[in-house]
Amino acid sequence: LNLPAGGGAAVQAFAVPRTVALTHPVKRAGNQYVLVALCAPAGEGPGAANVVGRLGFRNAHGFLPGLLYGFLPFNSALTVGYALTSLWFVALFVRNRANLLRLQYFILAVMAMGTLETLTWFLTYSNMNGSGQPSCCPMRTDIIFAIVVNVIKKTVSRLLLLSVCLGYGVVRPRLERNATLAVCA
Repeated sequence: LNLPAGGGAAVQAFAVPRTVALTHPVKRAGNQYVLVALCAPAGEGPGAANVVGRLGFRNAHGFLPGLLYGFLPFNSALTVGYALTSLWFVALFVRNRANLLRLQYFILAVMAMGTLETLTWFLTYSNMNGSGQPSCCPMRTDIIFAIVVNVIKKTVSRLLLLSVCLGYGVVRPRLERNATLAVCA
């Protein structure tokens, strides 16, 4: 709370900047409202004040609100699942490298993108929970990165599905040039 010097008697009493730190335990779930009121002493007119403040809400688990907190352990488990599945796939990939199809390289790329995406989301939620930084306005770069990786992963997955539906890797070792161009388009 910063009050300017000069003016009436009430302002003179607070001529130096003051810092007020308050902690209030929340007893009920639901919307929480905060009211900041500056009151002049009795008998004096209104004064001028410059109030600069910061308001933060922290629960027992960190700064993430209840609606987002569930994503933290979920993305943690999802990252571990993706990583273990990817390691298992790479082990089979190396073991059977003589008989691989090109399709399996694309599958490995999709799995790597999925691992990267879930790891990014986990680290983002962990950082937001520890620091209290908001997720938007302006949008965080880690969130933009995770969204871009997600879009690329889904696009490659859909292209792979379309290619397999056209027979690639099942009945044809390669797609014809026209089919490849159509899939890319």
